[in-house]
Amino acid sequence: MTDATGAYARAVDRFRSNRCPRSARAPRDEGTVAAYTSGMRIVVGISGASGTIYGQRLVARLAEAGVDVILTMSRSLEKLFPAELGLACDCSKPDLAALFGAAAVSRISYRVPENIAADIASGTFRVDGTVNCPASTGFIGRLSVGASTNLLERAADVALKERRTLVLVPRET
Repeated sequence: MTDATGAYARAVDRFRSNRCPRSARAPRDEGTVAAYTSGMRIVVGISGASGTIYGQRLVARLAEAGVDVILTMSRSLEKLFPAELGLACDCSKPDLAALFGAAAVSRISYRVPENIAADIASGTFRVDGTVNCPASTGFIGRLSVGASTNLLERAADVALKERRTLVLVPRET
């Protein structure tokens, strides 16, 4: 086995070990998207970047596909959601049905942005991935230097620390 092949095999093993154990997930019914995503847990963070509709649609589509979404948002959305989407948003206790649709609510669990002691702020809480959509440049800058100021940033730090899948969707140019 060459070094490159060995490194690839180790990376695949590391990825598989970071995923939720199969026993904790629902059984698959092969052939459908919902069957593949059933039982997955994804942390979704919506930061204060323009383009909040991307985060809103991502959460709704993931929930529709059977993914358990653990959501956190930045406080700046209290101003951005009304401006961009015409929807009121209180980050202390958001109306998830109004923001993401009534059908999605059963799949979404919300964490307030100030609670940096929440479960998703710990590496022992297993998730299949973390997505920040949209990710503001300020968020990306703080993430790059490890300066977490809220749960949204801490969850991304944990994904990096634990070598889990982290998807950043920068919006600002």
